[in-house]
Amino acid sequence: MSTAFDKLPIIDLAPLQDPQVSENSLQELAATIRHTFETVGFAYLINHGVNVNHTELFNTAKEFFSLPQEQKNRLAKKTFVASNSNTYRGYFPVQKNDTSYKEGFEVGPSALSETFFQKPGKFDLQEANVWPENQDNFKKKTEAYYDGCTKLGNQLMSLVAISFELQDDYFDSLFNPTLSTLRYLHYPARTVKAEESASNDDDDALLSCSKHTDSGIVTLLCQDQVGGLEVQNSLGQWIPAPYVPESFVVNLGDLMHRWTNGKFVATMHRVRATNRDRLSIPFFFEPKLDCLIEPLQPCLESGVSQFDAVRYGEHVLGKMATWVEYQDDREAETDHTQLSAYSVAA
Repeated sequence: MSTAFDKLPIIDLAPLQDPQVSENSLQELAATIRHTFETVGFAYLINHGVNVNHTELFNTAKEFFSLPQEQKNRLAKKTFVASNSNTYRGYFPVQKNDTSYKEGFEVGPSALSETFFQKPGKFDLQEANVWPENQDNFKKKTEAYYDGCTKLGNQLMSLVAISFELQDDYFDSLFNPTLSTLRYLHYPARTVKAEESASNDDDDALLSCSKHTDSGIVTLLCQDQVGGLEVQNSLGQWIPAPYVPESFVVNLGDLMHRWTNGKFVATMHRVRATNRDRLSIPFFFEPKLDCLIEPLQPCLESGVSQFDAVRYGEHVLGKMATWVEYQDDREAETDHTQLSAYSVAA
């Protein structure tokens, strides 16, 4: 249950970088993770072990967004450029929607170690990545960062397992092969009036991303120094989440809330518009396509589950109709028969 926090906690993951880390240290870190995920749902992670500094990372993002628009459009999802074949990965331009004012580029795993049956539909959740031409260094850096975030995501899920007295590798097979998504986001500068930036509690503030909870499991965010991210506490107040050097901001999605039977919090957040260009790089750590999400046994109160089981792929397809990157195609694939091979009753 969310609390009336007034700032985000900082979690030091240094013990994970020690190959001789003690069992007691892991237990203490797991308890910290659990407490934070149950009360705030957001935190800064420091000493996380992902070997990419922020300057290099944001320069990589700038490499992409500085490409000519024509070149970016060749990578656009079919929703925006009908002649393109990619449906789920790739580029999306700045939206008409005034509360989602951003462009982005998305990639998934470089290769799937195995594939699952998915009937043909408008969106292929397992499609290959698309890359800009003659940008091999960009591709190499992006894939290396993706792999680093994947490793950290697995470490966090191991700590979650330990916190519920499960085996530390409990989640490993459920995230292999992962369908995680790395996003480069560019929020163009906007003209912000004084009254639109006066109060952090003002729901009429000019936004570049409207308030929402993430839909998946765990989000690892690198944000630049421009700021704008705000997190809502239990009192309804919008708490700024300013830049912390070389940190990740971690937060939980709706599926993690569901997986823990409501114990972990998927916290509402938004991005306030600024007078400066902003870069943001979230990594959405997600399981394999047919992963069954149902409340963990240690999270059941008197054996009672608050949520029905759902397959990850079905959940994503159902959510896509609410994602602004697909809103130009109002008939987004919400027919769950596309993944009928994974029906929970089967």
